[in-house]
Amino acid sequence: MHVRFMGTGAADFSPRLKTDLSDKLDRDARRSSSVLIGGTLLIDCGPHVTDSFRIQGLEASRVTDLLLTHLHDDHFLPDRAAALAAACRGALRIWYRAGAEIAPIPGAEMRPVQPGETFDAGEYTVRALAANHTAYPLHYDIEGPDGARLFYGCDGAWVLYDTFYAMRRREYDGMILDATVGDYTGDFRLGEHNSIPMIRLMTASFKTERVLATEGKVCLSHIARTLHAPHAELAAAMEKEGYLTAYDGMQWEIAPHGDAADGEK
Repeated sequence: MHVRFMGTGAADFSPRLKTDLSDKLDRDARRSSSVLIGGTLLIDCGPHVTDSFRIQGLEASRVTDLLLTHLHDDHFLPDRAAALAAACRGALRIWYRAGAEIAPIPGAEMRPVQPGETFDAGEYTVRALAANHTAYPLHYDIEGPDGARLFYGCDGAWVLYDTFYAMRRREYDGMILDATVGDYTGDFRLGEHNSIPMIRLMTASFKTERVLATEGKVCLSHIARTLHAPHAELAAAMEKEGYLTAYDGMQWEIAPHGDAADGEK
């Protein structure tokens, strides 16, 4: 499974994205969180997603499915979804949590799903999972045609009861977790975003309960630049503990457990 990070930031965007970084990537000036899987499956389309396609030289026309984690405007803007739908070679399927009111997007098929529901998004099998956040949140369990399994959990804090039991023994080959808050305790965002200490606690249980495969990796994303050290310092510290730290433009090859080791590019 090939994952490309279109953006890895929280909502505290750098003003430089509108000036000297408008046409380039920077590991400390993170764009709105989004990933592109296999070139066809996109998760979230916030304010920077079309810029990310342009800067990285990618074809938005290949995207067939858009998964929405929730409706905050740093993750979903209707005009960005409309631009993607206009570029799409067929009808863009947009998946989101049932109950949310989204105006129809020209050129798109609106596909509401319930937590726990499994569906096919192109060649990927996806299960929607309840998330601990606001604005109709979902996490996603994604299995590729090669058998690799990915958990995507941005935004959201901890995991909810039913979600955790759906994750047990899944043995994810990769997990992308919300890491909005830095390596400290006492932050008020406890109920909606993870801190590094929270991720350490969860990872221990994920390993014990076989949520994470033995060879699986946890990757940190949705990183608030104002709550963390600069990327190089953060990544070096997290690497010592076995974590990957995503940056805009990073590519991650996730292999099914039992195959060759995962690799960051």
